[in-house]
Amino acid sequence: MSPFVSAAFERVREIPNAFWVNLGVAVLLLILLVIILRKLAAVNTIVLVMAGIVAITGLGFSWIYERDEPKFMTPLVEKIAPLLPSKTTYKSKQ
Repeated sequence: MSPFVSAAFERVREIPNAFWVNLGVAVLLLILLVIILRKLAAVNTIVLVMAGIVAITGLGFSWIYERDEPKFMTPLVEKIAPLLPSKTTYKSKQ
């Protein structure tokens, strides 16, 4: 074996097993995502849009209630949050 190949194998061997497990899970999720998107391509557009709206709304309400939104969404959530209950305001009113 050439010294370059053996050096490469040694460097790959030093990578922790957790990385390979995470990489495998990510690849499987990507394959699953492609399969799901291909199945959804055959679904009626209106049904797909309605399911997307429900999912995004649920995620938004979760962010507002838990206040665990991503940093780039904080300005928008701070404008909407006073209109809806959150975990901290709900517990203080009990």
